[in-house]
Amino acid sequence: MKVLVILLSLVVGLLGTVPASDAKPVEFVFTAVVASAEHPVFPTVNPGDLVVGKYFFESSTPDSDPNPTRGSYLSSGHFDARIGTLSFNFPLSFIEVLDNFSGPDRYTVAAMSGNTLLELTLFDAANSNPFTNDSLPLVPPPLGLFDDSKQFQVFERTAPGQDFISKIAANVVTLVVPEPSALILLMSGLACLGGMAGWRKRR
Repeated sequence: MKVLVILLSLVVGLLGTVPASDAKPVEFVFTAVVASAEHPVFPTVNPGDLVVGKYFFESSTPDSDPNPTRGSYLSSGHFDARIGTLSFNFPLSFIEVLDNFSGPDRYTVAAMSGNTLLELTLFDAANSNPFTNDSLPLVPPPLGLFDDSKQFQVFERTAPGQDFISKIAANVVTLVVPEPSALILLMSGLACLGGMAGWRKRR
């Protein structure tokens, strides 16, 4: 019993050290399915391949655009994605939120490294107005509100200044917040307690 009390105290103590969610970078994860891959620079990518990606940003990132219908958030976060054997790990360039800015609402996350551009775009052509303002979304925008395009794309060019010559287009299936680390820690602690209790009972 004494061991159980010690372990429970340890779990509670560790949970107490987890920072508040609003003090940590906001992280979104997404999955997508490749719809098309153009140009042999991506010979290992085929339609139907699964895309797994994530990006994070600081919740306090300011809007650098004074226009009240266009939010532009330059970020110090990161944008990672994996398509089969391809892996991309880029510093996040910006997040843009368009709320009735010269057309339908749009949400764009972009990262550029060398001659490669990663871009996740949610575009609504049906004018259902997913956004009510141009604020930086701290929860993933609901995919169902974006009727026209929900895509993760990779663009590649052969040299700086040239047009992009190849593209991977993948339809985004999910865009969610990952499980809080505190919950994972709690479940691990409870599993440890249960295992210890069973071991002591068998003895």
